[in-house]
Amino acid sequence: MLTFLDIDLTSMIPTLDNTASEIVQYQRDSTVQRKDLAQKTKDFRKLDDSGKLGEIKGLLKGMHCCEGVLAHTDLYWYSISDFY
Repeated sequence: MLTFLDIDLTSMIPTLDNTASEIVQYQRDSTVQRKDLAQKTKDFRKLDDSGKLGEIKGLLKGMHCCEGVLAHTDLYWYSISDFY
C-alpha cells in the first residue's frame, strides 16, 4: 500500500505548478470566449429571421470554439455537444 511518505511531493512541485498555471490560463480563455458567445447569442436573438440565417454559422462556430477550450482543460463534465 502506498503511503503519503512514499510520494515524493518535492519533485512533483514544478509539474504541479505548470499544470496549475495552464488550468488558470484555460479558465481565463474560457471565460472570455463564453462572454463573447453570450453577447453574440443576445445579438442573434434580436435579428429578424432573414438576419438569423446569415449569422447562424458564426454563432455555431463560436459554440465550437468554447467547447475546444473546455475540452483542452479536461476539467469539465459536460460539453456543448451534450446539449444538441
